[in-house]
Amino acid sequence: MNLNDVLNDYLDKNNKCEHLAISIEEINGNIKYYYNELDEMPTASTMKLFVLGALLKKCERGLEDLNRLVKVEKENFYLGSGVMKYLSSGISLKIIDLLTLMIIVSDNSATNLCVDLAGGVEEVNKHIKELGITKAVVNRKVYDPNPNKLPLSLVAPIAFTTYLTKIRTTDYLSKEYKDIFFDILSKQQFKDMFPRYLPLMDFYDDGKVEVFNKTGYDDEVRCDCGIVLLEDKREFSYAIMIDGAIDESYSFDNKTHHFMASIGKLFYDTVTKNK
Repeated sequence: MNLNDVLNDYLDKNNKCEHLAISIEEINGNIKYYYNELDEMPTASTMKLFVLGALLKKCERGLEDLNRLVKVEKENFYLGSGVMKYLSSGISLKIIDLLTLMIIVSDNSATNLCVDLAGGVEEVNKHIKELGITKAVVNRKVYDPNPNKLPLSLVAPIAFTTYLTKIRTTDYLSKEYKDIFFDILSKQQFKDMFPRYLPLMDFYDDGKVEVFNKTGYDDEVRCDCGIVLLEDKREFSYAIMIDGAIDESYSFDNKTHHFMASIGKLFYDTVTKNK
């Protein structure tokens, strides 16, 4: 069975989420899988990918410096995910470290600083448009004290996969900054959704798969998007997004995360068996 048949059959029998949307695309290949891929979905923290790209591009243009120290005061600390809020007020961190915290532990305090350093939400959206990405908009910062009542961000899965593929394959970012982009993603600490059951490479074993990803969750929203690099060097961009999760808990054994992980395992088993 091909990927479409395998995943459609699984979703017909097992999808209990209110709204599920998926985009999987082989980079420089022909394998594709789409399921509501044009639906604009709430992203939770996966929108931080765009902040990463926007600030790296600003640094590449010489308008910022990744090694510049930024002083972090108490008013820069925000609730939610991350570790910065537990650090001492007045600490100074390099921009590269703020970007790393934003991605690998989804630090909300680091995120809002990075949005400001990128030039604000408007500049992040300008960065998205520069790459020709549609069906993607960032509406505000995380935990904005003056929220505009819009979702943090609305993005279609196909916008995420197109974005990641363009960052990966075009010269929009130079090799130096492209390497930084994916090096940060490779250090992601949350791999309990789509890549959960894959034979991942890490510090402790010689797994077959590398994943460069960003997750996001907020109550009923669960999202994961990234790039999977297989042992045979084929690459796939993916985005799986859920609004109306079957399990809204923050447990490691969250049923929605296992459901997303099962989709990832079926994807892996099918594309490696049918190569």
